[in-house]
Amino acid sequence: MPGRKTKGRQLAPGEVERVRAEVDNYHRFTQVCEQLAEVNEAICEGRPPDTAAPESASPATAQDEKGGPPGT
Repeated sequence: MPGRKTKGRQLAPGEVERVRAEVDNYHRFTQVCEQLAEVNEAICEGRPPDTAAPESASPATAQDEKGGPPGT
């Protein structure tokens, strides 16, 4: 972000382990996100180009297929 600067401060002894754990969790999170993106890309690349999700029938189409509006 523009104008954003890094700030530093001295941690209390009790805060060090908590901050380390939070940083470790952040690194694990970013690794999982990268893995998810890689899997998603592999799925997309492996999908044939003509494969499309079928469109669900609209209520009007479903009624037409049944021979008219409900109750007739």
